[in-house]
Amino acid sequence: MHPYVGKGIDPTVLEQLMGAVADLDQISSDSELVEFLAGRLGEVPGVTFCRVSLGGSRVARGELRPGEIQNRQLASVELEFQTLDCAYEAILDSFFKLLLVALEHRAGRRGGHWYFLQTMDRVHRAIQSAQSLEELLERVLGCLMSIFDSDRAYLLFPADPNSDYWEVPMECTKPEYPGAGGGGQRFAMDTGTAQAIVSLLAVDGPVKFGPNGYPVPPEVAENFGTKAGLAMAIYPKVGRPWLVAMHQCSFARSWTDQEARLFQEVGRRLSDALTGWTIYREMQASERRFRYITEGTSDFLYSLPVGGGGRSYSPGCLKVTGYTPQELTGSWLELVLPEDRSQSLGLESQALDGNDPSPVEYRIRRKDGGVRWLSEAAVLLRDPAGELVSVEGVVKDITALKLAEERLRKLSRAVEQCPASIAITDLHGRIEYVNPKFTQLTGYALESLVGTRLPDLSLEPSPSDIARLARQALVAGQDWHGEVHTRCQNGQLLWELVTLSAILDQQGRATHLLAVSEDITERKRLEGEVRQAQKMEAFGQLAGGVAHDFNNILTVIQGNASLLEMELSEEEQSRAVAEILHSSDHAARLTRQLLTFSRRQKAERKELDLNQALEPLTKMLHRLIGEHIEVTTDYTPEGAPILADPGMMEQLVMNLAINARDAMPGGGSLTISTRRVHLQESECDLSQGARPGEFIRLQVSDSGCGIAPQNLPKIFEPFFTTKEVGKGTGLGLATVFGIVQQHQGWVSVSSQLDQGTCFSVFLPMHKGSTGIKYSGVGRELEQGGQETILVVEDEPALREMLVGILRSQGYRVWAAESGVAALRLWEAHRDSIELLLTDMVMPGGLSGLELGRRLLAQKPGLRVLYSTGYTDELLGDASSLRGSTGFLEKPYDRRKLLTRVRACLDAPG
Repeated sequence: MHPYVGKGIDPTVLEQLMGAVADLDQISSDSELVEFLAGRLGEVPGVTFCRVSLGGSRVARGELRPGEIQNRQLASVELEFQTLDCAYEAILDSFFKLLLVALEHRAGRRGGHWYFLQTMDRVHRAIQSAQSLEELLERVLGCLMSIFDSDRAYLLFPADPNSDYWEVPMECTKPEYPGAGGGGQRFAMDTGTAQAIVSLLAVDGPVKFGPNGYPVPPEVAENFGTKAGLAMAIYPKVGRPWLVAMHQCSFARSWTDQEARLFQEVGRRLSDALTGWTIYREMQASERRFRYITEGTSDFLYSLPVGGGGRSYSPGCLKVTGYTPQELTGSWLELVLPEDRSQSLGLESQALDGNDPSPVEYRIRRKDGGVRWLSEAAVLLRDPAGELVSVEGVVKDITALKLAEERLRKLSRAVEQCPASIAITDLHGRIEYVNPKFTQLTGYALESLVGTRLPDLSLEPSPSDIARLARQALVAGQDWHGEVHTRCQNGQLLWELVTLSAILDQQGRATHLLAVSEDITERKRLEGEVRQAQKMEAFGQLAGGVAHDFNNILTVIQGNASLLEMELSEEEQSRAVAEILHSSDHAARLTRQLLTFSRRQKAERKELDLNQALEPLTKMLHRLIGEHIEVTTDYTPEGAPILADPGMMEQLVMNLAINARDAMPGGGSLTISTRRVHLQESECDLSQGARPGEFIRLQVSDSGCGIAPQNLPKIFEPFFTTKEVGKGTGLGLATVFGIVQQHQGWVSVSSQLDQGTCFSVFLPMHKGSTGIKYSGVGRELEQGGQETILVVEDEPALREMLVGILRSQGYRVWAAESGVAALRLWEAHRDSIELLLTDMVMPGGLSGLELGRRLLAQKPGLRVLYSTGYTDELLGDASSLRGSTGFLEKPYDRRKLLTRVRACLDAPG
């Protein structure tokens, strides 16, 4: 009988408690054990409160859950309870003492060798039964959870802190403790995860987290409710390391050393399994890649066994030959073109004789009749004894390569045989290649040119100018074209027309420069001869058109001058003098037309209102063009401010009016109008030089015969005229064009046969007008004086005329025929001479300009008036005098001479 029987204790309860201890070996898991013991304690009569303390953690009976007593430190098991019957206190104390002995026995048995072998056999069977990598991972994690009664098991990959991501390829959890989700979802590698991986990689074996290990990382505890865990890195023989880990979420579990060793061994088995499956998968991928390469490329493989059986082909032969491997059952030589069969036969003979064959190239005829170029190479396979087993070959379609080689050969021959010289340079212009024509033309050999800068061979333009202009064009994505004057090796000069282009790579980046040059030396010579011929033809046209006008002028002058020698009345003499003056003015105007056409007469622009400048002229047009033509003016009331030469504006309108008169021999109407216009870019005809902005438009229109369409493009050309010989010089409209160009404007014309013509002149509107108005052509006031003037003129008639005019106005005059003679007069009368009037170009080695400078150096207060009829180009630096008070342009009349002399004498300073 039990010692507690008879002390008020129910024997049934006692038997139940003792039986519970005896039945411990029948319970397979710790969770079942906890449930079993909790149930037995609850059957003790009168127990109102019971607390079990395991490792310092107290758990009330009503809160007992599976796994809470699992693998605790058994030495710290304590019991607290309250009961109505004190007799049960002793028996409960005895029960827990027996329970402690039983649990220690159980834990020792679980850590034994038999249990280890049993567990690893279970893991091994799970690995062997897996049909895929995913199934393998799931089975092994399931075993871990069952063996260690954990709440979560998972794998992390890659265990590489330098990776950009990490993922959980497989995870097993209890429903109440979900994890990261698994399924291969990728997460960015954060600092905390990277540090944890570094820590695990530094340890050889499992790492414990919980009461008897490292603290659980706060983010893991917070996100997944983890209270304890085991983790370690595993290293498959291929690929990067993995992490395998278990979590305990239901309580803060303390891991034993036996559990850590068991976990480590499971991890090693898993690492070996991962190695096998990874290699298997890579072999599958490699096989797929090989199949894609052999089936998807234009190459194919063949195998020729030594023992017979004929060739076997990979599926790629269909793309190359048009035949399937099954159709290629006959001799391969049947496909090879007859003239190329020796190459294919030679390779096969060398291989079957045991000699390593050299690659060969030949042509075949496809199933569709097309011809393809092939390259065949073969290797010999031997058995361990060194006997030849088979010939393994690869056949490559090289048709595109052959075509490219042929194109390259053609291109090379074209460059070598090109009649133009070709040079290829780097981006700095250093020569890398020149074709034979280049060496033939310049005399330089390729070896002497390599490394030389191509622009350095140029004389004109300068090398720096060529480099700058070419660089600007290439930066803008354009070719550079230019004429270059070079010197050959033998010193001969050469003119070349050069085109410089960029050579681009596949990405569109410039890598080299291509210079193509054409010898234009002979063409330049012929152009010079043509220009000379054209010049002579122009002179002939000038002689045919201008000479008639000058002869008429001279006839009028000579005729009227001879009349003056006769005894005429005062009225007749005045008329003759007027005709002489009018004809000389006509000659001067014709000369100005020539100079304006050639742009050799400089415009003296000033602020003026075009309306007011033209108003006096239009009153004179009636007498000029005849009474049979009606003249109408329509000037804009807003005013037409421009910056222009008044005389040139008058000449422009005069020429247009005369042109209109000739187009209306039977009479008609002439309209002159001005308008302010604002042009938009869309309204501008760029071919006529138009541009947007504010302009004054001057229109001269007539109702004449019009201009034929075929003549319209040529009307502004010099010496072009549709009039009879002697009726016009062909300079009128050319002069108009030159005047408009000098004033930064443009002119357009519209005309229809028998309906009239309209000339539209556009001049920039002047916005900075100071209010100075042009009063038209007026009579300048003639004034004389008492001053002494030194006149220097080499033309005797002109010199005598000057002396006569000046003396008639009261001036004292000394006259000299040259600069040297003027110096002698100067030495004698220096103190009294107040004005030097000198021609600028004179014989004797002393020009008027040099004479003036000498006399001014001796007498700074001397006034100097220069006179000449030469153009700006011949005057050189002295052309800046034109338009000043100290300049008198030939020809001039008595009034202009006296006015300019007075102005020069009265000028301040």
